[in-house]
Amino acid sequence: MNPANTFSPRFSLGYALTPRWTINTSVGRYYKILPYTVLGFQNENGEFANQDGDYTRSDHYVAGVEFLPRRSTRVTVEGCYKRYDDYPVSVRYVVSLAYLGVDFSVLGNEEVVTDGRGRSYGVEFLLQQKLARNFYGILAYTLYWSEFTGLDRDDFRPSQWDNRHLLTFTGGYKLPKNWEVGLRVRYLGEAPYAPVDIEATTETYPAILLDYDQLGTVRLDAFNQTDIRIDKKWNFPNWTFNVFLEIQNVLGSNLPEPTSYVLSRDNEGQILSPRQLEEVTGATNSAVLPTLGIIIDL
Repeated sequence: MNPANTFSPRFSLGYALTPRWTINTSVGRYYKILPYTVLGFQNENGEFANQDGDYTRSDHYVAGVEFLPRRSTRVTVEGCYKRYDDYPVSVRYVVSLAYLGVDFSVLGNEEVVTDGRGRSYGVEFLLQQKLARNFYGILAYTLYWSEFTGLDRDDFRPSQWDNRHLLTFTGGYKLPKNWEVGLRVRYLGEAPYAPVDIEATTETYPAILLDYDQLGTVRLDAFNQTDIRIDKKWNFPNWTFNVFLEIQNVLGSNLPEPTSYVLSRDNEGQILSPRQLEEVTGATNSAVLPTLGIIIDL
């Protein structure tokens, strides 16, 4: 209720060195309330265990340069540093919530303390081509690091967003008679993850326990996906009619996932004794998704 506790000053400055070259900088402080799943968590006594949690604070520092080689083309290089404080840390796992929540589980439905820290920093290169000679597109590459702490505020470890490399391209080409072909390509570097604690999970299965001490020492494979879209548009006096075909993941790339385990069984399906885990093999999620649709603009 005290606005002074979330005072968020921001400052930005741009300076045109020449008509084609510009330097841009910005500094800002931001606050974010804890997720509602965290605020609404009740312990076994029915008490709201996290109601005194602090707002997460984030300080941003950004500087970059912009170059306009021609009217239709823009090139930027930008560096950034983000510092986080009062970040929620799981009491149960004693790790930052930044290590959790990248899957479809409910994030934050547990007791936390807002004592963690975090930082992310990197540089981004962007090339934007506005529509010229029937072509348009945006190419961006980011090299970055994302690290957070648990209760030890000096022990920074890679978060599950720490892919390091992010490459994206979105563009298209306009053909005669209102035909258009679009392309979207995404590449993500290797993401860190917490592997399964084999010894502990053998005892608790089907509850899966992860070994967070190993977070940052193992990573998934890199991921890439390519989507293609074809549009055909008809223009009428007061409206337009557009038909499109989009094929997502046209190359059938597989989404990397951590290794899954099940209890070993004999030929009759009975659990072996003593219990032991074995890897799940043969699973794939490399689906190609075609979509056919229409768009009517009045």
